[in-house]
Amino acid sequence: MIGELSSALPSEGGYYAWVRRALGNFWGFQEAWLSLVASIFDMAIYPTLFVAYLTRLFPWFAEGHRGVMVGLAVVTVCALMNIAGIRVVAISSLWLFFCSRCPSR
Repeated sequence: MIGELSSALPSEGGYYAWVRRALGNFWGFQEAWLSLVASIFDMAIYPTLFVAYLTRLFPWFAEGHRGVMVGLAVVTVCALMNIAGIRVVAISSLWLFFCSRCPSR
């Protein structure tokens, strides 16, 4: 859906721009607000899942506040990569894609 909308309506803003164009300013604002709130909760899930997987592999991380520190490190690294720019994010995403497609065992 995103690919089709991006090619059909090539404007910056994503869902906000598409909803605003289709339904007007009020619903465009609602979409922007709901997307912001949803992304805040959605982004909180990923460091938590990473720490949960890590503690299953290495129970040592479940002791004390090690899991919290790893979660903070994940958030910090991701924030620094985003601050560094789109090129860094694109290259790291490409490498993560290749690593995820590598056969294991």
